Amino acid sequence: PELTAADVMLCTTPDAVKRPMAVVVLTFLLMLSTRFQVKNGIARASRWSEIPKYPGYGLVGKTFGCIGAGRIGREAFALARPLGMRHIAYDPLLTAETAAGVDAELLDMHTVLAESDYLSISCPLNNETRHLIGARQLAKMKPSAFLINAARGPIVDEGALIDALRRGVIQGAALDVYEQEPPAADNPLLSMENVVVTPHSLGWTDQSVMGIWSQIVGQMTQLMNGEKPSGLINPEVWTRPGFQRKLTRFLAETR
Repeated sequence: PELTAADVMLCTTPDAVKRPMAVVVLTFLLMLSTRFQVKNGIARASRWSEIPKYPGYGLVGKTFGCIGAGRIGREAFALARPLGMRHIAYDPLLTAETAAGVDAELLDMHTVLAESDYLSISCPLNNETRHLIGARQLAKMKPSAFLINAARGPIVDEGALIDALRRGVIQGAALDVYEQEPPAADNPLLSMENVVVTPHSLGWTDQSVMGIWSQIVGQMTQLMNGEKPSGLINPEVWTRPGFQRKLTRFLAETR
């Protein structure tokens, strides 16, 4: 609202991160199913005799759930298609027809929590989603289930997650985001064998950077053609007289 009042346009580049972040979700899913974290430690420490204690988990027939199935969630479902999993999602803004386009069944949140073997958080952080996943929600999940969060840390109550992992309420987790970033050095999540951790950067690739700049260049091109750019967050600014004066001046200076 403050930007709009100041006749400033705000754009984001959501399409640029759709594929990179979906790849992050799929990477975490595969790391959890193969128990990559513990096996990486076994190999580095030459503890090969322990291998029989840590079999992986096949994915065919398992259930992949998403809390939030917007661009990233639906792209993650699309990438996971060859794995032979069942796809379910909770998203109050999604239509059943859109979900069906990626072979996902739209269900209520309780069912998605209860039936997912791998549950990905793919929703934005706002007042409604802060601590959306807490002790009550984790208790509804299967003891064999895994939680994936590559969205925003505060969507998950970290204290409740740590307690759930310690007590075996869920089997494990994969996290690229945390309530406090960087997390404290003594954060228990960093030393748990059943938790995969990365420093809020797994989706940062050469292609994501180029995708962001490509979309920005496209938005600037649209502006130079006098068109409303894609990714516009405050479209109401477009018709404001003050903004139109700025736009007219900008177009005159760039032609």
